[in-house]
Amino acid sequence: MVSGPSQYKILVVDDEPDVLAVTKLALGNMDVMGLPLVVEGVAGKAEAIAYYEAQPSWMHDVAVAIIDVVMESDSAGLELCEHIREVAQDRTVQIYIRTGQPGVAPEREVIDRYDISGYFTKAEATEEKLYSMIKAGTRQHDTTRNLAGALAMLEGVIAVGHSREAMKARFLEMLSGFLPAQREGNGLFFSVDDEPILGPFGWDVDEARAVQAEIMKLDGRQVRPEGDRIVRAGSGDILIDIPAGENTPQAKALLRIPGFEPPERVIIAIHSFLRNFAALWTRAA
Repeated sequence: MVSGPSQYKILVVDDEPDVLAVTKLALGNMDVMGLPLVVEGVAGKAEAIAYYEAQPSWMHDVAVAIIDVVMESDSAGLELCEHIREVAQDRTVQIYIRTGQPGVAPEREVIDRYDISGYFTKAEATEEKLYSMIKAGTRQHDTTRNLAGALAMLEGVIAVGHSREAMKARFLEMLSGFLPAQREGNGLFFSVDDEPILGPFGWDVDEARAVQAEIMKLDGRQVRPEGDRIVRAGSGDILIDIPAGENTPQAKALLRIPGFEPPERVIIAIHSFLRNFAALWTRAA
């Protein structure tokens, strides 16, 4: 949520070397939201499973997987889809099936059974098709990953919601585990009722407050009837402004992420987490 990814990883699984090479070439100069793609090519189901097993994680970093159906067997690609979802438990990767033999795996059956985002033949795999597919897939992955991260962090904070010190410690611990919040150039400052809760990273407290005060003067977009606003400054800094309400104290978050402009859906996820954190804060000792 805070630092955003530094790149988007694309996994291409196909037993034809020429197909792997052409796909890498087609995607080589693409970027998504200003970030580069890293294209990993593997030659079949077994290699793809080994790739996943080499980096076990509850939240994998492959954004999009393009998987051939017929490889070691007529159903190797579909078996790989099932492995990714059920064994590797990767629910965020967007899977696209690409096949040279569409009759082997009927499109509707595959989409319904294997939780995939799209299905196309190798003859349809033009550069334009790959472009639109990768753009859509990485955006959906990004949204799903950030929502999952925000919910996991909220669960962690709720578990220690009896203590403000424990909430602060858990917030920082989980943030550092999920996202490299202290990456050079990043800034994050979060306060509740003007009390610093997290940060500042990249600022000292006085500087953070001064930047926050200047951005507060700008027009922003209201995101809740209670008056919550998201304000994007020309510098790239982002302010989340939550005014005091019946069940929520005043809260503000200031974010600086050089070289990456988080899309609105990511900021909304951060806003939702911070609003819930602030509400819990009023009940903790």
